[in-house]
Amino acid sequence: MELNSSTLADLKIFFRYRLQQFGLLGSHEPDDVINESIVRLDRAIKAGKQILNLEAWIRVTGLNYIRELSRKQKKCQAFDPFELDKHTESEQCDFILEEADTSEHRKVREALQELKPQEREILELRFFEKLSWQDIAQYLANKGNCATVDALRKKGERAIKRLRKVFLSKYF
Repeated sequence: MELNSSTLADLKIFFRYRLQQFGLLGSHEPDDVINESIVRLDRAIKAGKQILNLEAWIRVTGLNYIRELSRKQKKCQAFDPFELDKHTESEQCDFILEEADTSEHRKVREALQELKPQEREILELRFFEKLSWQDIAQYLANKGNCATVDALRKKGERAIKRLRKVFLSKYF
């Protein structure tokens, strides 16, 4: 199994087009994709996989690698912990609630202030910042508070239950 220079040139053109299509051409080069595909080819051969069409295998593997890079890039763009720090302060949260300042919102805001800081932070991140549980776990890990996604979900459920209890006891 060998790749001739003509096949390599075709693969570079193919991967350059795909990198451009996924918006990754500036940060990654076709040679990087080819090299990663060859590394994966080596692993596959050592694992006993039989490769019948080498060029097709490298194309598919390279395209899968480009998709992985794209997913990683989108994940990083969707979650920037440094940007998030600016918006999770309680003043920001109050500002959001004041935009639609109804008596119910004021009551919820007051009840929210009676929660523990950690509970309040989880609810603010989840409902005001609209972060996924995975992003919240990543954000808290960056701050040194490690928790699994499942544990955060449960803490969120408990915080909502406590918020509901505080709200109802205060206003009903």
